[in-house]
Order: sequence, then C-alpha cells, then structure tokens
Amino acid sequence: MMLVSVLLVVIFLAAKRRGVVDGVDFGATGEVKKVDDTRMLERLDGGCIVVLSNLGYSSSGEVLNCNMLKNLSLSYLVNG
Repeated sequence: MMLVSVLLVVIFLAAKRRGVVDGVDFGATGEVKKVDDTRMLERLDGGCIVVLSNLGYSSSGEVLNCNMLKNLSLSYLVNG
C-alpha cells in the first residue's frame, strides 16, 4: 500500500497594514480584516486538517505578519 501526502496551502486571512501608530512604523505588521470562514469550513468538511498561520495578505498581495491570538479568536467566533 502506498501512502500519498498532499499539502495544499490556502490563505484564510485578509489583512491590512497596521502602518504608523504614535510615531512607530509597524512595517510589515498587519491587522486581520476578514477570515474566510466559508473556505475554511469547506476544507474541514472535506476531511482536511486546517492549520492557521500568522500570515495574512493585503489586497495588493503584500504578505503581513498578523497577531496570532487575534486570528484564533476571530476564527473561533466565526466557526463557533
């Protein structure tokens, strides 16, 4: 019997740049705008293991580092 593993990377977070706050430039730090709960639930219902990352993508395609605790909280609230 052959075991085949497939890794599919799907980004579930839409983010926006945090920008400059009180004179501090947060660079590539982002804030979560949206969690794509529909696609996440589709993957879970299909028997996939969903791994949430701290990476979110802006509308311009920029990769941003987002607060993982906030991501988990939003995902939990969305998926209950």
